[in-house]
Amino acid sequence: MSIGAQTSVLRDFRTVPVRLLALLAGVSCLSYALPAAAQTRPAPAVQEARYTFALLGVPLREALGALIDKTQISLVYETDLVEGKTTFCHAREQLQEPILACILQGTGLDYYRLSSGTYVLFAEPRTRPRYGRLA
Repeated sequence: MSIGAQTSVLRDFRTVPVRLLALLAGVSCLSYALPAAAQTRPAPAVQEARYTFALLGVPLREALGALIDKTQISLVYETDLVEGKTTFCHAREQLQEPILACILQGTGLDYYRLSSGTYVLFAEPRTRPRYGRLA
């Protein structure tokens, strides 16, 4: 392309109305702004299911089985942990995690939740932690 052809292209570009360029710039900015605005909208609130449990002297294995059946909670534990243990729990209109805590209260067991949402039962430490002093 010769220098004369380049200057004619530049001259043609200068003749484009400024309003058209402003409109195109505005549309391109708007297309970038809309997805960001859509992401800032709050998600609709999901109402979690609530359950009622009344367990009086029920074997822990049965209580955990009922919790799994009713709430579809993902729960793992060693069977030896629950052998010979019973639970006393009364929970009314509670979410599944507080019910699990209620069922485990007084059994010597506790739980933690994995990032996948699965609850894992474990035996609580049998000795109290030692407290020391710095000299």
